[in-house]
Amino acid sequence: MSRWAHYMTVPQVALGFGNSDTAERMFQRALELRPDGIDVNYYYAAFLKEEGNTQAAREHAQRAVNGTARENRQVSDEALRRDAELYSASSNVASILSMTMTRG
Repeated sequence: MSRWAHYMTVPQVALGFGNSDTAERMFQRALELRPDGIDVNYYYAAFLKEEGNTQAAREHAQRAVNGTARENRQVSDEALRRDAELYSASSNVASILSMTMTRG
């Protein structure tokens, strides 16, 4: 499991060890390394949604939909892509990513 995925599965107060600025820096670094990564953009969208930035969250969800699956993680990346499709197509912005994050 990727580091940011792990942070997203623990209670929200622990995201970035309780510091949104730290989490933001980690996501920005991940995006520098793999800007078209499905997982990077999906989890960043979830983070942005939690931060209340629904427009940017929707944009990164769409990037996840259009992203490139990792060769050794195709199954999990395709599952994230499907969840991101639901989010980017949904008018219920507040619930889709939260719902998919809690079922893990």
